Amino acid sequence: MKGAPSNPVAQITNSAADRLLTVATVNQDSSDVNAEANLTFDGSTLTVAGNLTVSGTTTTLSTTNTIIADRLIELANGASTGADSGIIIERGSTGDNAAIVWDESADRFVMATTTATGASTGDLSLTDAALQAGSLHISGDIDIDGIANLDAVAIDGTVTVGANDAGHDVILYGNTALANVTWDTSEDDLILNGAARVVVPDGQLVLASTAVTSTAAELNLLDGVSGLVQADFTKLAAITSSAAELNVLDGVASLDTDLSSVSGSDDTIASAKAIKTALDAKQATIAAGSLLDLSGATVNVDLTEAAAATIAAGDQVVFLDGGAAGTHAKGSINDVATLFAGSAATTGLSASSGVLSVSDLHPVGVNGSANQLITDDGDGTVTSEGNLSFDGSTLAVTGAATTTTTMTVGTDLTVTGGDVVLGNAADANNASLTAVTESGTNTNGKKVTIGGGLGTGTGLPGAVEISSGIPTSSGTNAHSATTIASFGTYGPTFNYGGVDALANDEAVGDKVFFGTGQTVKGKLYYLDTNGAWVLADADAEVSTASMLAVACGGDGSGNANDALTNGMLIRGFIDNASAIDGTFDQGDPVFVSLTAGNMTMTKPSASGDFVRCIGFACATANVIYFNPDNTWIEL
Repeated sequence: MKGAPSNPVAQITNSAADRLLTVATVNQDSSDVNAEANLTFDGSTLTVAGNLTVSGTTTTLSTTNTIIADRLIELANGASTGADSGIIIERGSTGDNAAIVWDESADRFVMATTTATGASTGDLSLTDAALQAGSLHISGDIDIDGIANLDAVAIDGTVTVGANDAGHDVILYGNTALANVTWDTSEDDLILNGAARVVVPDGQLVLASTAVTSTAAELNLLDGVSGLVQADFTKLAAITSSAAELNVLDGVASLDTDLSSVSGSDDTIASAKAIKTALDAKQATIAAGSLLDLSGATVNVDLTEAAAATIAAGDQVVFLDGGAAGTHAKGSINDVATLFAGSAATTGLSASSGVLSVSDLHPVGVNGSANQLITDDGDGTVTSEGNLSFDGSTLAVTGAATTTTTMTVGTDLTVTGGDVVLGNAADANNASLTAVTESGTNTNGKKVTIGGGLGTGTGLPGAVEISSGIPTSSGTNAHSATTIASFGTYGPTFNYGGVDALANDEAVGDKVFFGTGQTVKGKLYYLDTNGAWVLADADAEVSTASMLAVACGGDGSGNANDALTNGMLIRGFIDNASAIDGTFDQGDPVFVSLTAGNMTMTKPSASGDFVRCIGFACATANVIYFNPDNTWIEL
């Protein structure tokens, strides 16, 4: 009889479900093992609560999709000089790879195709590629070497074509053939071609600095008039004066330029200048009063000239008494507030010294008790909620409470009855209960404590139980719940009652994630002195007596780090349908097989063979309780 190749475990500290074990202390006769709270594996997911450091030269992710919660990704960290950097997208046989790259030599970002790969370095060879976007915002200049085909352009600044003394032709086309407006830079002329024309609204035509106020109809009266000779007056349809009336001006050599002595019976013709002079003199005698503005052609009331003051209940406002056609009147601010308040019995409002206040909520449907909260009924009315109250420090909810977003509680959260359910059937995300992630430098994380209720006297304390579901037959029937772990006063209890549903070569129990080598799922391995997992074999002592484990993944042709990816079962249950020899009988011991990597129900018996019990057959066909004995026998 020989002893185990390593010191036996004396104790496991910080034991909890799914925690991975590390060696804490090693004594002469035993070792202490610590269950790491920050390193857990639930059978499918490895969770590292701290940082993960990868010290190799290449990190390969073979997942279908990668989701990164980080908001920033830094490339070329630690580089002392600049070089082309970015993202290379492999396109296979479709064509050259696609790239989003910072081109160090051009000092700009480039969307391109390239023959470069993720292993390329230095100045990459890039060919410009197309970019499609819903919108594009550019804070600097834009340089387009090709043609800009724009369906619509909105410009909120000045448009400049060419430069001073270096212009360019500009052509604006219409819908009619040959109709266009051309700026001919060689002639410095704006030319209207074909059916193109200039349309100016009445009163908007200015020649030099003089506005032409005549309408088109008025200007058309001069159509065909070549000069103001007597014969041309017959062409002016707007002139209705007779020759006798026009002859009134016969002999008038000048106009009166001084209206200061004009009498009521004076029919002297005055010049426009004389009339303006008289009006200016009259306007000069008119003084603007408070709030009146006489600076323009009309007299305006300018309220901006009113002095600033604080309005009070006794101040007056001007209004039209009797509606839009009423007479102007004034009233106090206090009267206005009283009018708006109406009757407190119907509006719930009261007015005092010009101030409106809510004095009664009964008119709007509030008939609750003290501290009840008010909710909107959705139709403009409110209800005082009997099941929802707040006394200034505590929000009390009678009945169910549901949050559709994040709920933050600054102190303790107490549920006096019922269950706390995370997530809902319509939510596609998994539910979790975690402590908040800290920030800053070297900040300790929060501890999450889950405890059963404390009783009194000789009563038993409440246990903490973790349950999962047992699948049913195909269909919509809900799974039935079963307790898989219970943590009570006398220690934890684990329920492996679901092992009868294990799929072929699937395992549950204690798994480790270390060692190298390609593995085959369900095969039995031993850890050699080089840290590699090698197929176990009862023909040799080293392949029988060393640390044993069952591969939880791999097909023998994959990555050399299958153990790190899928784990190795060191104790637990496995449905070993693919790698077990002999007749499976419930309760019988299972041994290391003479066939490399297999288990056997038949104990080795030839001289020189090694016998080591590694577990027992369970009640379900091919399901083995894997728990290698620390001793072995050489025949």
